[in-house]
Amino acid sequence: MLQPGDVVENPFLGLRAIITETDAETDGIGYTVENRFQPHCGRDPEHVHMLWNETFEVITGSARYVLEGVTGVMQAGDQLFIPAGSKHINPWNDSDTVLEVRQIIRFPDANPARIQALLASWATLHGLARDGKVNQQGMPNPLQFAVSFRTLLLHGNYFTKIPVGVQQAIFAALAGVGRLAGYQPSYGRYSDPIRPSNP
Repeated sequence: MLQPGDVVENPFLGLRAIITETDAETDGIGYTVENRFQPHCGRDPEHVHMLWNETFEVITGSARYVLEGVTGVMQAGDQLFIPAGSKHINPWNDSDTVLEVRQIIRFPDANPARIQALLASWATLHGLARDGKVNQQGMPNPLQFAVSFRTLLLHGNYFTKIPVGVQQAIFAALAGVGRLAGYQPSYGRYSDPIRPSNP
């Protein structure tokens, strides 16, 4: 089980993330992560969260983001609130210096199991990259990705460039095959603490 202080790293994204809150600290309604991105790293595909709100706070550096098709810039001290249902690209590092940004996720209702499932799948996808179990684009085996990513789909997270129904059908089919092949949404080794030697 992931806990505050645990570290998740993804060299393909230039990411080092420290979990600061989980279900235990938020009464089951969300979690908080402090992301550290190397220069010119961290851009995700455009996506939408149907069930949760996100708030981003820039700690150091500067970031770009896209919200409902409009690109914006954030500096240290700035906050960005992304309501559920909004198409967006999370703040990423488009500068020559390190970006540190706090990501706060909150659901309208408490569900501790949901929070741990999301964290575990997220940590697994990044952990596979850290262990080199991904292709040159940083993607794991398609069946593994489908099994892990389906956790996000089940909780209302979708890419915006593919119709929701198509995503649900494709990932359901691939995840079914992946589970039969022995893949799991998450693995215990990626939910174990990775304590940094130099916090």
